[in-house]
Amino acid sequence: MRIRAVAATIALGATLSCAACSSSYTPPEHADAIHAIASVYIREPLEGGFRLEGTFSLPRMPFNKGWYADWFTITKKPATSLKVPPFLQVGLIRSPDTEFALQPFVALKPYDKGVALHVLGTVSDGSHRIAFESSKGSLTFSVDGKVRYQVPVHALFGSAERSTYLQIGHELSVQDDYAKGSIRDVAFSSGANVRLAALDMGILACSFSSNGVSWKPSANSLIASGKFDVAVADESACDL
Repeated sequence: MRIRAVAATIALGATLSCAACSSSYTPPEHADAIHAIASVYIREPLEGGFRLEGTFSLPRMPFNKGWYADWFTITKKPATSLKVPPFLQVGLIRSPDTEFALQPFVALKPYDKGVALHVLGTVSDGSHRIAFESSKGSLTFSVDGKVRYQVPVHALFGSAERSTYLQIGHELSVQDDYAKGSIRDVAFSSGANVRLAALDMGILACSFSSNGVSWKPSANSLIASGKFDVAVADESACDL
């Protein structure tokens, strides 16, 4: 399946129309709106657990009109029996509903339920260290060393965590808005390599860019760039 199809199913489109005005919002099941998404993919084995970290910087964009976000996501490969595969997405977002205050969030789709969103308060402007971990049967989201959200793996993926993979993304919601943000000093470990180590973005072959927005890799960092323009063709570096 092409990466665009995977990215579109886990994009925040349907879930963030009320991002900052509700702590838990469950939208109806329908196709996500078109967004501008840049993402890279980590295809290491995850069954033995993993930890993914990065320093998120998502500055205010005075002329942007819609919400925009940086995120980590774990998702299963799509199955023909599911409209949207199970996923958990964590990160930082700025939304016009709160005058673009910086907020941690999670968006999730359990295997047996619809999509839901949780906005987790507000953090200060500036950089924040985001950690996403699978350990001892739980998925955990932390900001600056403080746990903000935790959910059992089986509640999302059922009886097994097989056929899952990770994404690192930047997303815009409104045409003509500009991408600006970065995820720096990215580090990763998995069950096969328990030591947390810098993740070289230059060697991640799997990437996706839609509607004019892309990640520019630099060592173990990613820099978002571009303008949301539906006339710009999507680019995909690999298939899943």
